[in-house]
Amino acid sequence: MKYAKYNWIRHWLIDTEPHDIDDDLFASASLEKYLEFMKVVLTQMRSVLRDDGFICLVIGDVRRDESEIRLAEAVASVCLDGLDLKVAGIVEDRLPVERKVSRIWGKTKGRATRTDRILMLAAPKARLPRHLPHVSWS
Repeated sequence: MKYAKYNWIRHWLIDTEPHDIDDDLFASASLEKYLEFMKVVLTQMRSVLRDDGFICLVIGDVRRDESEIRLAEAVASVCLDGLDLKVAGIVEDRLPVERKVSRIWGKTKGRATRTDRILMLAAPKARLPRHLPHVSWS
């Protein structure tokens, strides 16, 4: 997916070219490479996160053949080794097809998964929420 292209207005506001961003974005069909990449990302994010802070990542499920992979859960189970972050929760966000960016793809939109997950990570001194938020599009 060309994220920068579909966020063109943000690039217009900050005077950048979407195609430059899309050219630099990581793209791979390899789950292992993605998880290695996310480990690096989380390590860098942790280096600037306060000890009472949170990291929230929106990570969509992906489809491989006929099965779906819950990437947020994979990131939580694989990428936190060596970091002092803990999982505060994973919030499911089931998106109606008519609200997904993939609706613009026409006939190929059916391959997109319908669920994003919000992976909430907490630094050691973060005050954990009593309840996780519920996301509803209705």
